[in-house]
Amino acid sequence: MSPTPVWAGVVVSDLDRSMTWYTATLGCRVRERSRRLAVLGFSDGSTIELVLGDPTRPDSAFPSYHEDPGPPVMPGFAVDDPDELGRAFALASWLPQWVVAVGPQGLRVVLCDRSGSGRGLCGFQVASPVPDAHREWFASFGATIDAVEADELSVAPIVLGTADARHRDPDGTPVVVVGR
Repeated sequence: MSPTPVWAGVVVSDLDRSMTWYTATLGCRVRERSRRLAVLGFSDGSTIELVLGDPTRPDSAFPSYHEDPGPPVMPGFAVDDPDELGRAFALASWLPQWVVAVGPQGLRVVLCDRSGSGRGLCGFQVASPVPDAHREWFASFGATIDAVEADELSVAPIVLGTADARHRDPDGTPVVVVGR
């Protein structure tokens, strides 16, 4: 089984404002809400988690970044055996049923053991000063990503929708919608 995009963690500066934007713009449903976290789901089981923090410092929401710079989006893929696959990568975290692998330029990627299919997350676009390195790194665990040249690293969730569109959430984080 190829890796399936199933999760995206997004650091946001205003949880209520972002939750409203993601539900209205992408059609997500609120599954869970706490003071610092909103779990938003699609009909296929894929999830976007909005985590309160500073989008310019992913460590403010994702401890696995430590003090490393990175984008405010952490992509997640379902894989057959995250524990076994994780042994081939530099890891930032190793927890039951999922690992956080460290890719080029310090990008963190979650490899977990759950899956989903249908309407929801269908990929990630990586903008990077080294797009070939990111494509190759993702391919090393069987994932295909859209990687483009850019001055700095960013990750955009790609979501299945009714028509192609490019958006920016309230913090300016890119989100791509592809029509079915």
